[in-house]
Amino acid sequence: MFGASSLAGFSLSEQDRHHGRYTLVNVVECARRCIE
Repeated sequence: MFGASSLAGFSLSEQDRHHGRYTLVNVVECARRCIE
């Protein structure tokens, strides 16, 4: 999941990467509140 290699040569496009970052915003915010 977090490694440098992927299965069958799959690679994310830049749009996929931006979408992934956007979907993690809620998780990061929740973790920030828990830490506080």
